[in-house]
Amino acid sequence: MEGEAVAAVVKVLVQNLIDHTKNEISLIRGLDKEAEKLAWSLDTIQQLLNDAPGGAIKSWLRKLEDVAFDADNVLDELNYHLLSKQINSIKPMKQKVLSCFSPLSHIVHPRSIALKIQDINENLESIYKEGAGLVLEKRLANEGPNLPHAAFETDSFSHDPIFIGRDELVSEIVEVINTGSATNVRVVSIFAIVGMGGLRKTTLTRNVFHHPKIKTHFGSHLWVHVSQIFDPIILFKKILICLTSTDQVKVESREDIMKKLQEALRDKTYLLILDDVWNQDRPKWDDFINSLVGVTSTKRNAIVITTRNMEVASTVQSLHTHERKGLSHEDCWSIIKAKTFEKEDIPSKFEAIGMKIATRCQGLPLAANVVGGALCNKSEEEWLSIEEKWLSHDEGDHITKILKLSFDNLSLPSLKKCFKDSL
Repeated sequence: MEGEAVAAVVKVLVQNLIDHTKNEISLIRGLDKEAEKLAWSLDTIQQLLNDAPGGAIKSWLRKLEDVAFDADNVLDELNYHLLSKQINSIKPMKQKVLSCFSPLSHIVHPRSIALKIQDINENLESIYKEGAGLVLEKRLANEGPNLPHAAFETDSFSHDPIFIGRDELVSEIVEVINTGSATNVRVVSIFAIVGMGGLRKTTLTRNVFHHPKIKTHFGSHLWVHVSQIFDPIILFKKILICLTSTDQVKVESREDIMKKLQEALRDKTYLLILDDVWNQDRPKWDDFINSLVGVTSTKRNAIVITTRNMEVASTVQSLHTHERKGLSHEDCWSIIKAKTFEKEDIPSKFEAIGMKIATRCQGLPLAANVVGGALCNKSEEEWLSIEEKWLSHDEGDHITKILKLSFDNLSLPSLKKCFKDSL
C-alpha cells in the first residue's frame, strides 16, 4: 500500500512537471535544449510508472520522488525569473514596491537554472535505467523466456515409419554432401536445409544422417540439437559427449574442452548435424566455426545445419542450401491414409473427404501426421466435421506451437500481422 501511495503522488507530481515544462521553460531563451530533454525524460518516466511493479520499487519511487521535488523547486525559480522580467517592464516605483514582497531575495539567472535542469536530467536518466530494469524483470517473470519447450529437442535415433515423397530427395542431398565435401579443399564444408516449421526438415536430415553412403564416407557421425540459444561452449561440450563417454567431459574452461576435442577428432573425418539453428550473429558463428576448424586435423569434413530462416544459411556461408518445399496434396493424403488405416483397405466413402482434408494441410507433413492420428477410428460424420472445422484445440496445439516459433521470430511487425489471426 505504501508503494502504491508513493507511486500515485509521484505520478501526479511528474504530470504537473510535464505540463509546466512544456508551457513555461520553453519561454526562456537559452533553456530550450535542456527544457526539451527534461520534458522527454519526464514523459518517459511517466510511461515507466504506468508499467512498474508495485511492491518491488519503493526505493526506486523514493529516489524519483526526491528528484521530482528538485525539479519542482527549479520550476519555482523559473516562475520567479519570469515574474522578475515582468516587473522590469513596470514603472520604477511599482517595481520597488513589488520587490519588497518578492519571495526570493536573489536574482536567478537562466544559466544557473539550465545547470540545475542538467543535473536533474542526469539523475532522471539514471533513475530511468534502474526503473526500466525493474519493469523488465517483472515482464520476464510474468511471461517467461520465449524459448522452445524441451519437448522439441531432437535426436538422431527417432524413427518415422511414414516417410513419403522424400526418398529421391534424400539421395540427392547425400550426393551433394559427399561430392561437395570430397572436392572442396576446405577443412569443413557447410550445407544448409531451410524450411518453415512442420516441413519435417529434421526427419529428412535424420534419413540423410543414416544413409549408407554417408556412413561409409565419414569416420564419425555427430548429431547436436542447437535451438535458439547458440552458445559455442555448450555446443563444444555436446560434440565432445558425442565423441567420448559422458564421464570424460568433466572440464570447465574452454581451453580444456578444445584440447579434449582436438584429441577426440585426431585423424578423423566427421559429419556434424546442427539441428534447428536460429543464430544470425555472424561473429558468434565465426567464433564457433574457427575454433572447431582449429582442432580438426583432417580435411573433407561436413556440417549440415537445419533452420527455418534463410538468413541463418547466409550467416554460416553454406556451400549448398536446400530450401524445403511443401508436399503435394496427394502425398499429404498418402500420409493421412498410412497414419489412419496403416495397411488396411480404405473405405471409398473416406476418399473424397480425405483429399479435401489433405488440401488443408498446406503441404506440411507435420499437419498430415497430426490430422491422420486424429482421424483414427473416427466415423464418417467425424471426418466431415474435421474437414469443415479442422482440428480441435488439443489436436492442433502441437502444430500451432511449432509454427508459433517461426511466427515469434519474424523480423518485421507487418509480417507478424499477416499471420497473427491464424495462430
